[in-house]
Amino acid sequence: MSATVRRELSKQKKLLHPNSRKILAIAKKSKKALNRENAKQTGSMKQNLIREKMLWMREHMVPDVCPYTASLTGELLEKYIARHDEEMAKIAESKLGKKNRSHTSREDVLRMTKERELDEYNGAGLEIPNILISAQCKMLRDWDGDLHCLPNFNFRRFGRKHVPASI
Repeated sequence: MSATVRRELSKQKKLLHPNSRKILAIAKKSKKALNRENAKQTGSMKQNLIREKMLWMREHMVPDVCPYTASLTGELLEKYIARHDEEMAKIAESKLGKKNRSHTSREDVLRMTKERELDEYNGAGLEIPNILISAQCKMLRDWDGDLHCLPNFNFRRFGRKHVPASI
């Protein structure tokens, strides 16, 4: 029983029928509070994922290049997609000759993440801060990782179709 339901029921002085309008109102109020809490958690999880992606990009950017070119951005995103390859190789190596499956769930998570990001990159593109603009690039370099500054960034989808074909 949720805290909202307990609080509402403790206010009642007499026993309520399970099908009464009062109980239905209490259940509706508790469901609304639960949905609000779930929405908060989902939103904060999404913001944390965006934050992690942006921090990784900031750490792996070429130091003196401020407005990034399309080809440099493509290289950066390909490195981003391949960031877990070493860990996956270690897991695959540890499984050779053994029947243990201790790292299988981690391997599955990494594999599915890479597949999803690769599909996004090949399709509509990954959503990143627009580092093709010098002001946005500088803002990303100076960013301290604060989630409250995320609305200041201009995001764009960047995919394989935006990278110029190399000859």
